Amino acid sequence: MMLENKLYKIESFSFSDDKLLAQLKLNPDHPIFKGHFPDVPVLPGVTMMHMVKELLEKAFEKKLQLANARSLKFLNMLNPQQIDVINVEVNILDNQQNTIKMKASINSSQSSHYKMIAQYSIL
Repeated sequence: MMLENKLYKIESFSFSDDKLLAQLKLNPDHPIFKGHFPDVPVLPGVTMMHMVKELLEKAFEKKLQLANARSLKFLNMLNPQQIDVINVEVNILDNQQNTIKMKASINSSQSSHYKMIAQYSIL
C-alpha cells in the first residue's frame, strides 16, 4: 500500500550513493489518525517504518522487503496536528547486489521521533 500522496507528500527529496534526505508533509486528515487515536492522533511506528521503505524504493527504483531490523526506536510521539512536516534521513551502510543495509531517522524541528538500523532484500 502506497502512502505517498495520501498520508504524506514529498516536499523535497535527494539521494546520493550513501545518503537519502527527504522532507515530508503529513496529511493530518488521513483516516489512519482517526483510529490511532481519535482524541490525540499519533503516527504509528509501523507506518514510520513503511514510509522509510517507500522512500528507499523510490531512491533505488526497486521493490524491497525488510530482512531484519537490528534496532528500532520509537522516541517521541508524532501528532500531525502539532507537527506536520518531518525530515527523513537514511544513511546507506552497505549496498550489495541483493541487500541494502541502512540507518534511518525521522525528525521534526521539535524532536527526534524514530531511529532504525535494518537490512532490506531487493526483490
